[in-house]
Amino acid sequence: MKRMALVLAAALAAVGVAQARAQDVPPEVVDAVQAIVADGWLPYDASDPENSGPPPPQPTAVEIRKWQRTGLLKKVNVTPAKAPDWMIDSEKTEYPAGWCGTGGCMIEVWSPDDNGHYVRTFRNQVRLFKVRRIPGKDFGWIETDFHGSACGLAGVEACPWGFEWRDDGLGKFAMRASWRFTKKDLVRTGVAPQAIDTVRDASPDTPPPPMAAVMAANTTACASVDAKVSHDGAINRTPDLNGDGIDDWSYDGYWMSCYISESATGDLVVATTEDGTPVDYCPMLDCGAHIWVSLREGGSVTWQAVDLNPQRAYGIVYRVAAPVQLVELRDLDGVAPDSTESCDTFFIKQCVLVPISLSPKP
Repeated sequence: MKRMALVLAAALAAVGVAQARAQDVPPEVVDAVQAIVADGWLPYDASDPENSGPPPPQPTAVEIRKWQRTGLLKKVNVTPAKAPDWMIDSEKTEYPAGWCGTGGCMIEVWSPDDNGHYVRTFRNQVRLFKVRRIPGKDFGWIETDFHGSACGLAGVEACPWGFEWRDDGLGKFAMRASWRFTKKDLVRTGVAPQAIDTVRDASPDTPPPPMAAVMAANTTACASVDAKVSHDGAINRTPDLNGDGIDDWSYDGYWMSCYISESATGDLVVATTEDGTPVDYCPMLDCGAHIWVSLREGGSVTWQAVDLNPQRAYGIVYRVAAPVQLVELRDLDGVAPDSTESCDTFFIKQCVLVPISLSPKP
């Protein structure tokens, strides 16, 4: 009897530990993990207004403890908040194939906001994820490695990138791309990886008025043909390009298209012609590349467009311990634009990098 009592006590203690750990995990984070676990291909997302599926069942305390034991869910420290941040590693799911590929696996980080609620502050498919110490700080920066194409290189080549909790120069803090932790010189073409999707997630950043006008015009153009627009991949919060201490913006319209609802599944897809060719909506959309840099005028900030031909491909050069540089990507002399030797923004070794001069008052 005594032995049975000890076994029962141990079992109850284990249940108590599981429940305590479950109580430690914020409900928003539990929902986020469960969305990934429930379906590795089409996760339920309560924040997505177009998601009509039922939410996944709530996990038990034992299941939450298993998430922590396997590394699917763990505490990290990447913001200065007293409460912990939580990382979700999709590679640790039972079926990681839906979340992993040549570019690595999907990683999410959830952090507390000013009201104590947890919001997603990082979401990317990466081949490496490490939290590195920041001297003098009690929280760290995130070291990642993306698919090589994000740096204009072959897929297998290293494409390092850092993220840190920092100010954008206008008093708005968020997890942002960090070039001060760049470990080697590299070039990024067009949109650089963002910590989160500024369309899908709640973002502290509000696009400047001229950029918002382009977005609104594209939304209206798609609505005119009973379609929807997605700015996903077009919005880019760039580094400070003109040296005034404020992060700048770009809108890369070559990603733009109009999307219609597929009758069978309701998913948004690009319309196709009878022969299966995707419909080119660019004649009715603004599909150009636009860059806006901040301009301080007294106590206010306005946004000024960089004189960049909408059809010009551009890149941003990051060098160790040096200012960033905006460049135009051009073909080599004598190379036909449509030939196999022409400048390819996904493999920029064939491109000539021509600096674009900027100043605090362009």
